[in-house]
Amino acid sequence: MKKIIQLVIIIAVIAVIGSFGFSVYKKIQKFDQIMLLNRNSKILIKQKFINIYSVSKQKEIEIDLDNKNIFIHFWASWCKPCVEEFNDLDALIYKTNQVKFYFISEEAVEKVNEFQKFMGLRNIKFYTIDKANNPFKINNYPTTFHNINDSLYNRIVGKSDWNKFFNNIVYD
Repeated sequence: MKKIIQLVIIIAVIAVIGSFGFSVYKKIQKFDQIMLLNRNSKILIKQKFINIYSVSKQKEIEIDLDNKNIFIHFWASWCKPCVEEFNDLDALIYKTNQVKFYFISEEAVEKVNEFQKFMGLRNIKFYTIDKANNPFKINNYPTTFHNINDSLYNRIVGKSDWNKFFNNIVYD
């Protein structure tokens, strides 16, 4: 009889823990779906131009945001996912001339210069922008805006599989 009571108690504890675990799992799953929706979204950019500083040319340039096939990638030198993406992105730039790429940091020009020399990337051109003047208001890195094959800009927050992206979007 004592063993049966112990067995019933164990089964009851397992049932309670299991239902609690399932509830937590459902909440995490719902949170992941919300994050996925927020990670990839379309936005309308009201500003026609953005001024950025070319690190290699050492002068300010203007991006016309009304142009098509623009890829604007905000990154930071301290951001591990940003750094991990650069080799793939460098190779992709070499493969396509259909897209205009802008790799923009809100860090100081000197810091971006050091980073560029350290990484040894051949095809990526780096730009900087003052955080206060950045119309995109970046809160997370990396964050990418592009209007490839679209009239609106798409926002992608976080590390992405850019090889897969360009194979699906650009090279089709």
